[in-house]
Amino acid sequence: MKPILFCVLLIAIQPVTAVYITEVMYNPEGSDNNQEYVEMYSELYLNFTSSLFKDLESTDALTLIQEANSSFYLIVEEGFNYTGINATIYTTGATIGNNLNNERDMALIEDITGQIIDFFYYNNTYGGDNDGKALCKETPYEGGYPCDPTPGGMNTPIEDSSADNSSDDEGDSDTFDYSSLLINEFFPDPNGSDDAPLPNGEWIEIYNSGNNFIDTAGLTFTDKGNNNLIITNNNVVETTYISPKGFLVVYANGKSMLNNNGFEKLILSFQDNIIHETSYVDSKKGMTWSKFDDTYILAPPTPGEENVEPPEPQEEESKSSGSSGKQHPQEHSYLSIDEINVGNDREKAMQLIQRTGQTGVPQIEIDGEFVIGFNQEKIDELLGI
Repeated sequence: MKPILFCVLLIAIQPVTAVYITEVMYNPEGSDNNQEYVEMYSELYLNFTSSLFKDLESTDALTLIQEANSSFYLIVEEGFNYTGINATIYTTGATIGNNLNNERDMALIEDITGQIIDFFYYNNTYGGDNDGKALCKETPYEGGYPCDPTPGGMNTPIEDSSADNSSDDEGDSDTFDYSSLLINEFFPDPNGSDDAPLPNGEWIEIYNSGNNFIDTAGLTFTDKGNNNLIITNNNVVETTYISPKGFLVVYANGKSMLNNNGFEKLILSFQDNIIHETSYVDSKKGMTWSKFDDTYILAPPTPGEENVEPPEPQEEESKSSGSSGKQHPQEHSYLSIDEINVGNDREKAMQLIQRTGQTGVPQIEIDGEFVIGFNQEKIDELLGI
């Protein structure tokens, strides 16, 4: 069967959320004990009881300790002095996560359904490192800037700060260029359970084509349904660092995220910046989608190693009753998927409109015939599945 050209044309849409992290105090002056906090803001009243707080090392449930008529919410250690603070306050116990690390860490809030509300990845080059300052942000998924601590109040940016979140210091090991990273291989339908703990279950492999070590902690995989898998020490075997020209396998580790049937999209990003993305249709038990040049094909799993192309179809003698002894080749077919973001490519967008007369997305071209929107029945018909 000849390869089928499968072209998906999409415009990226940014997620919208009603609540987000606004301030993090991760390394206060003096002792960290009962001084750290994470602040959230929401224009609507929300109950975070039993929601989860996650950092790079641990997961804790939120327990309400003070309710207030305020748009601000605080997550604190149980001994935190919140006298006079007008905010609804939750605690995670004696520490916030595994203590907010003073070099680099992540603050992530997940609701009781498992959906990520917001997350904030930081390192000490951002500021707020034992200098009497906190880190603040104004919108979901953005990076932070140094600010005066205002738990339960509006943020106050600092004009004069020695910290520079966009440092050009090439010797700074905590500032990374992620553009050399790409999704190299992923395993939607492994043998056994998809949600098995590592080193089994689903996994995604990243390749670093650059010449520098990169810490991937805080990078996020997102699928078509906006389900997220954030890279932490809990879903890699040894370290979140990836070496030059090296591979890093990230395990779903008890979570099933990648679809086995139908269209699926996979995005690697840092905060609101897309690093690499791909998509596929259907999967095969025990086979990974592996990258060869600009195409992904189903191939044998090679976690942490170079991809290996599938073997050529083998001929075998027919074993059916009354066989004439003729040999019949096994039938293999693979989908070649080419994805174009017309939001970033005006020329392609105009070509698309001229061909279909439609401006909506997604538009999927299969062997010269277009499907407007995610019409699974029509896609299956054209693919012959």
